[in-house]
Amino acid sequence: MPLVALSEELVFRAAPFLLFQKYWSGWWIIVSSVLFGFCHWGHGPASVVATTVVGIVLALSLQLTRTLYPALFVHFAFNVIYFSLPRL
Repeated sequence: MPLVALSEELVFRAAPFLLFQKYWSGWWIIVSSVLFGFCHWGHGPASVVATTVVGIVLALSLQLTRTLYPALFVHFAFNVIYFSLPRL
């Protein structure tokens, strides 16, 4: 699970931040978060919405702190919680 969180944070947060933040201002946050949400389509439409919102929050944390560590920690924690819960 740590590698999943790390790879998703690098692809959906760090890369867009480094490549587009100078030219797209805040739009990189919306675009990367929507793409992040749709990559979780396999978990259902509600998951797309939830991961898009979480993606926005994580991207904002990256923009404000200029470090990936808070987003990485929260992403990993969400994954642990989500995959540890029993399915109904």
